[in-house]
Amino acid sequence: MLWWEPDLQKNNPDVQNLQKKQNKRRRGRWSDLDDFTKAPDGSYIYIGVTYTFQGTPRERRKQLAALVGLAAVMLAAAVASGCVSAPGTGRCVYVVLPYCLCLLSTCSLAWGLGRLIAGGDPLRNYVYKATVRQFPLRCVLTVLGAAATLIGEAVYLILHGAGDLVFGASFFLFCHGLVLAGVLLFRRLSRAMQWTGSEEDR
Repeated sequence: MLWWEPDLQKNNPDVQNLQKKQNKRRRGRWSDLDDFTKAPDGSYIYIGVTYTFQGTPRERRKQLAALVGLAAVMLAAAVASGCVSAPGTGRCVYVVLPYCLCLLSTCSLAWGLGRLIAGGDPLRNYVYKATVRQFPLRCVLTVLGAAATLIGEAVYLILHGAGDLVFGASFFLFCHGLVLAGVLLFRRLSRAMQWTGSEEDR
């Protein structure tokens, strides 16, 4: 390598653009750290954007309680459906994969709700982004998982029948119907919760 080659790479527009993109990703990944400032005692104080629930504390508790109830029912149904012997759940790809999506997205929805509750009121910006803003996507994934599981199980029953697993098939379908109805109601209730930011989102 010649002695001037590093300078040529440094002045290369493609290299500079790549470095800018890397720095931008790095700033985005750690941008939430800019919302904290160090106090004289050495602790850190949050000074970033906050989001306040538009309603009384009683209304907030009531709506969160409804969401917790729905999430608990959905999670219990998703887990319980995997604990019974149902047709197609052992080796059928178009039943197993949608079920995995349904279970994981339901767990993700419940985890997000737990973080929302733990975040209190007002919510810090990074908590708001990880919970309220993510609920629509998580609901869509749960709907797709539950609906695809129902369709996959129905197709398997049409093609192969239930055999000796009639109860397992009925319970499996009931559980995922419960998840589907629950997530649609969860989406409606979560969208009804209104939040106001303390300033323009960064």
